[in-house]
Amino acid sequence: MEGEAHVIDVSVVDVAPRDGLHNESTVFSVKDRVVLISRLVAVGAQPERRR
Repeated sequence: MEGEAHVIDVSVVDVAPRDGLHNESTVFSVKDRVVLISRLVAVGAQPERRR
């Protein structure tokens, strides 16, 4: 298979703003969660496309 290109579709789903922060001892404000989501979007994260 030398020289052949293989394309793999990979999705990474980050649920931190919705589910992942419940394990933290600190309660995050809505403002802090908005900042987190804004930073995720700034690095290229996109909303999950429902199938």
